[in-house]
Amino acid sequence: MEQLTISQAIIKLSDLEKSYNQKIYLLQEVENSTVRYILELDNQKHLCNEPFEFEKVFNDFFEISKKIHKIKTEISKYNNIVEIEVLGTKMTIQGALNKSRMLRIEREMIENIIQQSKASKIRKVDAAATSVYYNVCEPNFDKIKMQGFLDNIDKELLELELAINKANNENVITIA
Repeated sequence: MEQLTISQAIIKLSDLEKSYNQKIYLLQEVENSTVRYILELDNQKHLCNEPFEFEKVFNDFFEISKKIHKIKTEISKYNNIVEIEVLGTKMTIQGALNKSRMLRIEREMIENIIQQSKASKIRKVDAAATSVYYNVCEPNFDKIKMQGFLDNIDKELLELELAINKANNENVITIA
C-alpha cells in the first residue's frame, strides 16, 4: 500500500501514462512484433533484426494498465468526496474541476467574440456625382462590459485552481 497526496498521485499517473504510451508504440512496431531471419537449407537461422522481448514488454504493458486504473479510480473517488470552499460555496474537487472546465469554455467564447468584433468605417462611392456614404461595422455589445466578464472569469479560474491545488496537496489517498 502506498500513501500519496492527490498531487503526487497525479504526477505518478502522468509518469505511468508516459511509459504506457511508449509501450503501446513499441508493441505496435512491426519490427518488434515479428522476427525476421534467414533460414538456410541446413536449417541454420540467421536473425535479421535485433531480438525484442515481446512477452516482457507485453506483460509490463498490462501491469502498467492495472496501476493506471487503480490510481485513476482512487483520484476519482477522492475528487467526488473531498469538499472545498471556493467562490463562496462548498463543492467537491470534481465539482470545481467541472466549473473550471465550463469557465474555460465561456472564457474562450467571450475572447473570440471580442477578437472578431472589430469596428470599422469604410468610405464608399457608388458612381461619379453620387453622394459619399460610409459602410460602418460596430460591435453589438459593450466591449468594456465584455472585458469585465473576461476579468471576472479569470479571477474565478484562479480561485478554483488555487483551491483545487491546495486540496490536492493536502489530501492523502491510499493506493493498494
